[in-house]
Amino acid sequence: MREHFVKKFKDKSGIAIMSVMLFFMVMTILFGGLTIYSQRNMNVAGTSADSTAAYYAAEAGINYVVSDFKRVIDVGEGDVTQAQFIAAIMDLVNVGVNRVYLSSNSGQPSYFDLTFEDVESNATAGTFKFTIVSTGVVNGISRTLETFVDLDYSLGAGNRQGFAVKHALLVKNSISASNGVRITLSPATLANNPTLKPFIATVSSTQGAINFNKTSDYLNGIVELLPGSNNNVTNIPSNQITKTLTLNSFTNLDFEPIRTQAAQVLSNPKYISTVSNLSGLISGNNINSTVSGTYNIPGGSYYIPDIVFNNSTNIVINADSNVLIVTDRLRFQGNVSFTGTGEVKFYVRPKSITSNIETFSILDSVNNGLEVGRRVNPHLFIVYVDSTNPAMTVTPGNNSKIFGSFMFNNANLAFSNNVTFGGYLMTGGLTVQLSNNADVFTALYYAPNANVTVLQNGVVRGAIIANNVTLQNGAIIEYEPAFLTNFPFAVESPIVDTTRSDGVHSIVFRIHRTTEQ
Repeated sequence: MREHFVKKFKDKSGIAIMSVMLFFMVMTILFGGLTIYSQRNMNVAGTSADSTAAYYAAEAGINYVVSDFKRVIDVGEGDVTQAQFIAAIMDLVNVGVNRVYLSSNSGQPSYFDLTFEDVESNATAGTFKFTIVSTGVVNGISRTLETFVDLDYSLGAGNRQGFAVKHALLVKNSISASNGVRITLSPATLANNPTLKPFIATVSSTQGAINFNKTSDYLNGIVELLPGSNNNVTNIPSNQITKTLTLNSFTNLDFEPIRTQAAQVLSNPKYISTVSNLSGLISGNNINSTVSGTYNIPGGSYYIPDIVFNNSTNIVINADSNVLIVTDRLRFQGNVSFTGTGEVKFYVRPKSITSNIETFSILDSVNNGLEVGRRVNPHLFIVYVDSTNPAMTVTPGNNSKIFGSFMFNNANLAFSNNVTFGGYLMTGGLTVQLSNNADVFTALYYAPNANVTVLQNGVVRGAIIANNVTLQNGAIIEYEPAFLTNFPFAVESPIVDTTRSDGVHSIVFRIHRTTEQ
């Protein structure tokens, strides 16, 4: 009986069949799972590919609009009037939702929808600000992008927000030039308008108020005097002199509006420490940056007693809504750039500077060429320094690059040693000096009380309005009729706001960053 049991046990044919069945069962399960997994991956890949294609379709929509705007601009830079330019832009934006179908190799529907959202346009003045919204759709998957753009048709007087600039140089008293000075138009303006001439003007009737050394090059410009004034010009032919100057008055800088705003902030101060996600930028209620990085500051008004951007930092501050910061001290010692569609405005409160603590400075310790401000749209980075007596001195470090809009109540300015500045600079101080290859471009210097000196190859690409101007040793003034855009300060222009008869115009078109909704 035992032998029969062992024999039965040794017979493994049943187990083999069960093993084979189990093996095929497992393989079937694995194969089925793999099939399902592969199918899911294919679906995910297909969705991902459609999503990517939808993004590119939305981007194509943005480019489509931009190319249309550029086409209008290319035509407008010719002899198109402001009314014709406005009509062309309105034709583009009044179409409502604009659907454009794209070719697709897959046979799936692919298109983008475009809409325009008016932000702050003034069609009468020829200024337009839009948000372009483009939704790309591929195989039912959609992605949406938006871009903020602004366009501006400007006439030759350079009029913005009530401020008109007609002259390369406009002074209360005297203009003197010697030793290789050159006053001209910018190369782009000369290329487009070879017959246009730069203007300089003085209100003074004192003999020799405008005195040009014969080594200076004025390139057949026009000297404009008040009607009935004396011929107070030296070394410029009489056929280059006209008595057609129309003038209001040279107004001092008005700090009262910003002081009122600051008082409201200080009545119930909101501190920067209440803003989250600013670790490394803030120290208590102050800004004392020690690390580099990008920081988003929400719109609103803040009181930050002490602001110091330290050496060797590279800070990017982004604001998509307007920000007002009231502070007692503002010092830039490292690289700080500002981005976003919002305006960032600093107000430095009045404070006695008899102490050794500077209320405002742009200066690093190693002169390595720090960069501060906004290269694009400098009117959105604004600094008011409300210094009183005695006058403070602002001397940026060697090789610094500064871009923005600055108003000093009482400051003497000295830019030298390869300092670059772009934007608007206004001061109630008594002296402004640019020397040693200082380069100021697309800029307005408004210093109604100051003696402005440009020498040793200093360059100004823009305009100067001052008490006196002295140009020496290779100084260059290049006037650009359309440089004054989006003037940020509430200061009345001394020039009566009338359009120049030369009919020169330009069109400014700015494309801001694209974001995904």
